[in-house]
Amino acid sequence: TYLFILTNHSMQFYRFFTLLLITTVLAACSHKPHTPGEEEPHREKLLITSYNSTFELFAEADPFVADHQSYILAHFTRLENFKPLGEGSVVISLLQEGGETVSGSAEPVSDGIYRIFLQPSAAGKGRLQFDIRTSEEVSQLIVSGIIVYDNAADAQQAAETEAHGGSNAVQFTKEQSWKIGF
Repeated sequence: TYLFILTNHSMQFYRFFTLLLITTVLAACSHKPHTPGEEEPHREKLLITSYNSTFELFAEADPFVADHQSYILAHFTRLENFKPLGEGSVVISLLQEGGETVSGSAEPVSDGIYRIFLQPSAAGKGRLQFDIRTSEEVSQLIVSGIIVYDNAADAQQAAETEAHGGSNAVQFTKEQSWKIGF
């Protein structure tokens, strides 16, 4: 009788373990295969850098597409002390070769960080102009070579082509550099 109980108990454990193993294997193998166009694609940003005698600008922007809003997140660093712009207003303008201009006041997110949405109305070449006004000064940064595309697919493809410098890159944000005085 004792042998029968031990064997019956062992069989229950064996069946439980086998069922658990099969369930785990099936769950691990049950993912759907990747088919192109099924996932939300990664949206590459334009990385924009400019300097003048007072400021460094680092911005991330959605690729520019005619009749679509592009989000710009701009970081302004004072070159005299490598700290973020503490106070002031920023107007960002997209000036296109055909005379088209779109601009607006950027909203401060935190010290040194401003955001804005710009919606160009026509495709073509242009430049971004960043006008910074503080209680002490007025400064301007210009970024040439901005392209506004006819469609989002072309804009995204151009941004992806320009973006990848290497997979071994180390991310070091403006906020990190401001905190450590880099």
